[in-house]
Amino acid sequence: MFMSVLVTVGSTSFNELIEAVGHKSFYETLVRHGYSRLYVQYGGGKTVFENRDPDVPGLEVTGFDYVADLTPYMEEAQLVVSHAGAGSILQALRRGKRLVIVPNETLMDNHQIELAEKMDSCGYAMRAATSTLAKVVDQACTNSPTPFPEADYSKFRQVMEDVAL
Repeated sequence: MFMSVLVTVGSTSFNELIEAVGHKSFYETLVRHGYSRLYVQYGGGKTVFENRDPDVPGLEVTGFDYVADLTPYMEEAQLVVSHAGAGSILQALRRGKRLVIVPNETLMDNHQIELAEKMDSCGYAMRAATSTLAKVVDQACTNSPTPFPEADYSKFRQVMEDVAL
């Protein structure tokens, strides 16, 4: 059986993350923890992805621009490395995936940092910077995350019932 990792930047460009996952040290960390497949959804970072370090034996690396639905990759992955977009984070956590969140620190009015810090402080995921990614992934592979709580739609349902009156 193989183990896989999904890296996603969502629908934007996040070349710093694509560069960080293209380093030999990142590949070696994955192989050391038993991962044999790496899927990199690179968005606008195709050129950065194509200029990555040479692959490490034992790790199959596949890159792609954008897909409308990451579900098949998300389902297969045991580890997800994601930009700090709320949709990507929730998709991984609701599937019980081990998650490392890398906020894009170059964005203005950066809510990504706050979201990543909150998920990390709650124990649901680990926050990394592009410069610390291999180290944080190494730690994430040995730590047990706090299970993300099930969605509670009762409050929303109550609001909808109140509006319908």
